[in-house]
Amino acid sequence: MPRDKLTRRVLKEEDEITSTLQSLSETAVTRKNELLIVGAVILVAVVGFAAWRAHSSSANAAMQLQLGKVVSAFNEVGTPPEERYKKVIAEGERTVADYGGTQAATVAKYYMGFAQEGLGDTAKAISLLEEVSAHSDADIKGMAQFGMAEIHARHNESDKAIAIFKDLMEKGGYMKSAVALELARTYENAGQVDQAKGYYEKVITDYGTSPMRGDAESALRRLGFPIPAASAPQNPS
Repeated sequence: MPRDKLTRRVLKEEDEITSTLQSLSETAVTRKNELLIVGAVILVAVVGFAAWRAHSSSANAAMQLQLGKVVSAFNEVGTPPEERYKKVIAEGERTVADYGGTQAATVAKYYMGFAQEGLGDTAKAISLLEEVSAHSDADIKGMAQFGMAEIHARHNESDKAIAIFKDLMEKGGYMKSAVALELARTYENAGQVDQAKGYYEKVITDYGTSPMRGDAESALRRLGFPIPAASAPQNPS
């Protein structure tokens, strides 16, 4: 069901669920060592979103069921990665073909992007995430941008990654403490230690209540820098 055809009540319910994406993503980012963990961030929100709105119409329930197949394929345990990613792409393509123009199709493309990266097609992954980043929902747009930046960083395209991370810092759309931490890591990996130091410190001084703080402090100690004092507690986003 297209967003503009939803009732006011359902729109409100959808927006409340969508607004949890950033807080869910923070927890995942603090524990990630692999790029594809970002794709799993949206799982809880999608499941809740589907359950919350499934009653609205049988067509909508079918759409959410199809999207659920994409999510399930991505998070399948015990399946070889290549097989799993191919299944994500196949189910994602069905979702886009049947429900193009809906938020479900956009979320499917998000997963497909990380599946393509997992299969080694970085160009296709970036192309899909660029499509997702054009979405009007600020949280979905921000998550896609963050994912693109991480892919660039993973492939040592530091300039591209830094440009996207800086755009997120300036315009918002993703948790700023997470963005600052990844900016610091990208600068460090690029050999620009002074810039890295500044962003590690920013995580602590500007977003002292963020769970990213521990990673930033560890990085500063590893680099031989003192830990700055945190400012008054602020919203970590």
